Amino acid sequence: MPLFTNPSVTPVWVKVNKTFADFSTPALTNTITGYTLPAAGVISGVKIKSSTAFTGGIISSYTISVGSGVSNSKYAPAFQMMTAVTATNYQLTDGLAGESQTASTAITFTATTTGDNLSSALTGVVDIWLLISFAA
Repeated sequence: MPLFTNPSVTPVWVKVNKTFADFSTPALTNTITGYTLPAAGVISGVKIKSSTAFTGGIISSYTISVGSGVSNSKYAPAFQMMTAVTATNYQLTDGLAGESQTASTAITFTATTTGDNLSSALTGVVDIWLLISFAA
């Protein structure tokens, strides 16, 4: 097995895709489980990039952050999803952090809007990559 496919040897990128419907709720904030980090998992970086801009209703701001039960932005701070989709419009956050050595942990994605509820969104697709490895 090549080294780059074994996260216990070297970090690998895991891609998660979410749409506006995944966050839809009649509230301004919604936190969902986006990925389950295995025991002894470590996150070294996060990339957030929209592939379809988030729009709808009278929403004036739509952001997504990445965290865990400790903090909604432990791994990546809020990134604006209502901007133009381009090849270079993304957020890349680095920093080594981990969770439980013995239990899996829910990695959360939090959407937050201003101006209107999340359920007013009509479009939006985001790709979130997590750079993971294992400290086993």
